[in-house]
Amino acid sequence: EDECEEEIGRCGNNAVCNNTKGGYYCLCKTGYQNNKRKLNFTAGDGSECKDTNECTENKTICGPNALCTNTIGSYFCTCAEGFVTSNKQKRFTGSQNVTCNGE
Repeated sequence: EDECEEEIGRCGNNAVCNNTKGGYYCLCKTGYQNNKRKLNFTAGDGSECKDTNECTENKTICGPNALCTNTIGSYFCTCAEGFVTSNKQKRFTGSQNVTCNGE
């Protein structure tokens, strides 16, 4: 029996349903976190997956001379005024190892 197939959307819009033998569990999608700080949860326990504000969770995520902008489910970085990216792109994420250098 697949509980995830029985009720599509059981876990909510920002979560993934994982079927297990005899049950299921929900897991928030990347960029979202459980409002009760649970990793795994089940529908009906009051849990919701809310947008993670990466900019406030990790103040140095973009590196020096950069500004962080939170978006729903993600974020992006831009260089502060007077600085340009090392890869010549306007936007980047912290995982790209881009730096903001003086012009």
